[in-house]
Amino acid sequence: MSFILDHDDLWHERKLEEQWLALQDNPQAGFAYSWLETIDETGASIRFYPKIWHSGRIYKKLLAQSFIHTASNPLLRREAVITIGGFDEEIYGADDWDLLIRLSEKYDVILSPNYHIRYRIVKGSGSANVTKLEQGATQVIEKAFRSAPKELQPIKAVALGRVYQYLCFRTLEEMAGRQSGLAAWRYLFLSRHHHASLWGRAPLSKALFKIVAVVVLPQFLAQSLVPWLVARSRGVAN
Repeated sequence: MSFILDHDDLWHERKLEEQWLALQDNPQAGFAYSWLETIDETGASIRFYPKIWHSGRIYKKLLAQSFIHTASNPLLRREAVITIGGFDEEIYGADDWDLLIRLSEKYDVILSPNYHIRYRIVKGSGSANVTKLEQGATQVIEKAFRSAPKELQPIKAVALGRVYQYLCFRTLEEMAGRQSGLAAWRYLFLSRHHHASLWGRAPLSKALFKIVAVVVLPQFLAQSLVPWLVARSRGVAN
């Protein structure tokens, strides 16, 4: 078995044991994964990601969305990783997604249904370098759909829409001034261009309020007002 531990992330004490048991019970699986909680720099909980129950042949689902979220989540079957050629070192910041797509194309995947990973969000960290993340994620999508079957090609627009939606909100979390607001606007535009139905009224209102605040207001004032603006946006959207 193989795993990757990001120094920023934390594991539940039974993470390895329970994922290993899941792989033992499912010898046809290439990797096991679990659910995810995000935490801040101090270890305080930010939110629990929604429970996703995908198991079995989930190649199509992983093409559409990187729902594993962090390289330290899955426990990988070593021989499966070797069989598909390991990581693609030419991809930055999303090489784990590329690896999991290729594994799911040839192997089953098994869920270990617990919140085993605490994924740390650190402002200014590598994960916040959204320009490189964009480059890596779009590189993964282009590579994956070059070999995907014809009937799965329409999923490409969904995958791009979800990537740009994530980048929009990730950029706004940084609150790094006017440039981050303009970058978030670009990601919002690209996400809606590729797959507009991802954006319901509530998330769209939330994103627009935050973008306006970051672009128009001084940084210190935007940081103070954005939580209030987001709360107001929820009221407008309901």
